[in-house]
Amino acid sequence: MSLVKTILDTHVPLADRSSIPRAVLDMFRKVRQQWQEHAQVINGRIEFGNPTSGPVNISGVWQKVTTPATANTDFTVVHNLGRVAAGVTRMQSVGAACDVYVSSSDPGTSTTQVVLRASASSVPVVLFII
Repeated sequence: MSLVKTILDTHVPLADRSSIPRAVLDMFRKVRQQWQEHAQVINGRIEFGNPTSGPVNISGVWQKVTTPATANTDFTVVHNLGRVAAGVTRMQSVGAACDVYVSSSDPGTSTTQVVLRASASSVPVVLFII
């Protein structure tokens, strides 16, 4: 977006833009317009919900789990999305910093569960699985 904004919003006389082909400028204008339309549609309107009442308008599931007693070991979390999970976001960790990530041993084919790992042991975490 910054390149588009730079080209379209600079106060450079049009004569100085002559080296930029018109088709390129038109493409940047269209991309900028699409970005603005997307921003108007989604700005402030996407909501994850919360662990208690569930997701609002994002297809995903909240899960509260505790990471394994040994860091960086596999653990499975059931999501029952009915499709392969696109990713996992740690929304909160309690009592310690903890990264949660998809394990390399996750086959990426299950529509009901995902295999994860965590950087810290025995940490309660709240995950959002999409």
